[in-house]
Amino acid sequence: MGQAKQSRLGHLVGEWQQLPGGDGRSATRRANLLAQILKHCEPLVYQFFSQMLARESRGELDDLVNETLARVGRTLAAYDSTRSSFESWLKFQCVRPVFKQHLEAIGYRSVDLESYIAALKVRLQGRFESPTNIAERVVEALKVSEVGNELLKMRGLVAEGRRVVLKRDPRRVPLLPLQCPNWSDGGSRVPELAAQPLLLEMDEACQEVLRESLNYLTTGQKIVIVGVFFQSRPKGQLAQEAGVSSSRISQLLKQALVRLREVLGLDFFRNCLPGE
Repeated sequence: MGQAKQSRLGHLVGEWQQLPGGDGRSATRRANLLAQILKHCEPLVYQFFSQMLARESRGELDDLVNETLARVGRTLAAYDSTRSSFESWLKFQCVRPVFKQHLEAIGYRSVDLESYIAALKVRLQGRFESPTNIAERVVEALKVSEVGNELLKMRGLVAEGRRVVLKRDPRRVPLLPLQCPNWSDGGSRVPELAAQPLLLEMDEACQEVLRESLNYLTTGQKIVIVGVFFQSRPKGQLAQEAGVSSSRISQLLKQALVRLREVLGLDFFRNCLPGE
């Protein structure tokens, strides 16, 4: 952010904090100032998240930015200009907590590369025992055939100067229990779901598992899945109500299906979802 914009943002924050919240005129002024502050924060929050998110998570950027801006509005009164710049406060007190919560929700952890590489070497040498930390849990979840390539990849990251890497914690993404009748044709192809499946055509056990799986989705993904699966609503209608484009709804649906495949497993898509 340029020096002039930083100065403008600092001025707005200072004015907002000095206004009393008692009378109506002050409350209105505070609300207007907060709207301006959030508008100035938005590009900076986007910049922070673009640097932190893995490539496969970029589709969730809008949801995370909105969640962070909401956090700014809730916690702005706690900002102390004598202790840090507003930009630092925004990054460490607003962006980082939302990012950490996001990682936990999708089952990712920051893994120290040194300990991860050590665990990979032990697994490669056939001396692997019960895991005692996150790095060893991640290694245990790998297939034997994947360990060698993973080790080469991590050594490459170390050579680039990386010290940590985001990896999925196997314990944080359990497969939900599923007892569904196998009434598909037995093929291995996962349906693309271009047509809207009717929830009523699903077995009750499948319906319940799908409901539980919503806890693993972002807010935007959850809204789309509920609209398409549970309410059989057109994507265009969802886009209009959410104030986004139809392509954004399609993008959220695609991301949600990828996430659900991770959580539910391919058997759910083969056995539970009605055919196209």
